[in-house]
This record gives sequence, C-alpha cells and structure tokens, in this order.
Amino acid sequence: MSASPIRYRKPAVLEGLPLDNHVVIEASAGTGKTYTLEHLYIELLLRGATVDQILVVTFTEKATMELRYRVRSKLEEMVGAGPEADAGNLPPGQVWRLDDVARAKLLQALQLFDAAVIATIHAFCQRILTEYAFANRQLFTLEQVDRRHVFSVAFKEALRSDFARNERPRRYLRAALAFGMDVEQIEERLYACAIAPGRLEPSYSEAALVAALQGAPVALLEDQDLIGKSLKKSGVDGRKIQPITKRLEALAPLLTRYLDHQDPARFLQEFEELSNDNAFKKSGMGVLEYIVNNLRATTLEGASEQMFLAVAALERTTVPLLPALAHEFLPGVLQRLQRRKQELGHYDFDDMRSLVRDSLLGPGGEQLAAALRKRYRFALIDEFQDTD
Repeated sequence: MSASPIRYRKPAVLEGLPLDNHVVIEASAGTGKTYTLEHLYIELLLRGATVDQILVVTFTEKATMELRYRVRSKLEEMVGAGPEADAGNLPPGQVWRLDDVARAKLLQALQLFDAAVIATIHAFCQRILTEYAFANRQLFTLEQVDRRHVFSVAFKEALRSDFARNERPRRYLRAALAFGMDVEQIEERLYACAIAPGRLEPSYSEAALVAALQGAPVALLEDQDLIGKSLKKSGVDGRKIQPITKRLEALAPLLTRYLDHQDPARFLQEFEELSNDNAFKKSGMGVLEYIVNNLRATTLEGASEQMFLAVAALERTTVPLLPALAHEFLPGVLQRLQRRKQELGHYDFDDMRSLVRDSLLGPGGEQLAAALRKRYRFALIDEFQDTD
C-alpha cells in the first residue's frame, strides 16, 4: 500500500527557476549559496536527472566534501521523511510532493551517490583527461607529476643544451651570475615567473634596447653644463635640474662601456647595480618619467631635444635583469618542459585545466564538447568568480 504523499518544504528561490537555460545566482558570503545548491541538486533529481548526469564544480576540496555530505544527508532525510516533515499549506511552488515515485528517485540517487560528480575544477578536468583520452589526444595512461620537480629537470636540461649552443641566453646567465645570483636562485625566480598568472611584465625586447643604446649620445651626456643650460632654458623646474644632470652623468660610463663590449645583458646588469646605489636613487624621478610628462611644456630643441628623447627611449627599453632573463630563457624551458611531459605521458596540477582547454579549442573540440553535453545534463558551478 502506498504511503500518503508528503508536502516537503523547498527553498523559495527555486520557485520558477528555469532549468533549461543558464542561470546566475549572486549572493554574499553567508547568505545560503551552499543551501541553495544542495536543494537545487534535489530539484534536478526529482525532475528526472540521475546523479551521474549532474556535474557540480566547487572551489576547494573542503567545499567538495561539505557539499557531498550535505546532499547525501538531505537525500537520507527526504527518503525517510515521515508525516512530521509535512509543510502544510505552503503554496505548491514552495513544496516538493514526496509520493512513491519521488521517493524512488531519491532512493536510487542515494544508492548510486558514489557516482555523483561533485568535484573541484582540477578533479573534473582530470576525469575528462582520463575518460576522454582519445578525444583529448592524450596517452590512455597519464601520470601526475610534481610541477616543481619537472620544471627543475627541464631547466637543467636547458642549461646543459641551450647554453652550450646559443651565446644569447648564455650572456644573460653570465650577467645574472655577475649580479650575484647563483643557479639555484635563478631557477627559483624563473619558476615563480612560470607559475604566475598572466603575461610576463615588464615586457622586454633586446632589439629595442640595442637600438636605444646605439642611439644614445654619450658625448652630450657627459657635458653637464650643456645639460643644465638646456634644462634651464627649456623651463624645467629648477629643483629637477641637478638630479637629472647627475643621473645622466652616471649613465654615461655605462654607455661608453657598452659601445666597447656590445652586450645588452651586461648593460642591464650594470644599470641595475647603478640603480641600487644610494646616490643614484636620490637622483629623483627617472628621466623618462619626467621628460615625457613635461616635454610638451618645454622648448627643447636641436641637440638637447635629441639627447633627452634618446635617453627617454633608453629608459623605456631598460628593464631589471630578472625580467630580461625570463623573457630570453623561460620560453625555451617551458617548451622543453611541455615536450617532455607529452612524450612521457606526464601532467602536473595546472595541466589538468590547460590540457582540457586546449582540447576544447583544438580540432576535436566540438566532438569533445558534444560528448560532455550528452554526459552531463546539468552543471552547477560554485564560486563562479574563481579565475579557474
């Protein structure tokens, strides 16, 4: 004999929520997002979805464990709900009607709950890489490796190989060592650059720096009287004249040496050493910052204009030694790292996301997306503001 149906209370936010389109729920911390998620999961089950058709992506492992526990507990509670759980005369849109059919759906979900896909973005991507290896163009057996370790292996391989054949990265390594870094420190700093999100800043172009160095008027920079008179005549703030003059005077020997050794990496090393000198630091604002901001208000002309524009170009293309080293050497290390991982069937923690992304954007992306849409009827994404 069938039990009498129970009108079980459900959150009012679910009333009228469309389940055939994208929906975004915005809420502050502590206002019941997890409560809404666990009840939305129940709503989907009662509408005919099975646990293996619902994808839930959470932000952290802790959030995953909490949500799994809460959904399972809710299923157990509703399967065993008695007359005391009846919500009375609430409007139909704010209750679930727990009849024999509804209880059977919830009981089946409880029995199969170990197949529920409630996971972090990394764990979900790992599942895709494993279950859809062919579509992802990956080996069927992949091994997760420590990101720091495999970077170290690729870095050391690049040291032995690239530096042996290519003078250009070797120049930057020499400059970094002369600056006081050792190989271990260089590796650590390059690794920090490799795992940082976004593009490498500041940008660096050796060709642009070389052009600026070749165009710098060394003789004019050594003429303090000319510099001071030019700045004064141009209406530059008198308090800025001496610091700018001292700064340009300090730059002149570096430029003279560069014209002799022709090594932009060494110039960056010497410039950074100069920049760390207290007297140079007290020279105030950089020439680029000051001149570019005030050039329109001045009346620089002839040799003076040429000199200051050349120095502005030089400061615009001069970066600290570490970013230059990263721009010159890091791409080769990362290419070697990716090639090695592909050949050995290795992937690291962040590769879980990037490999799935690349697969979805690649030649077989539409087929993979179609397979995932067929597999998962619904996707609930917790903490959608997460950059992952």
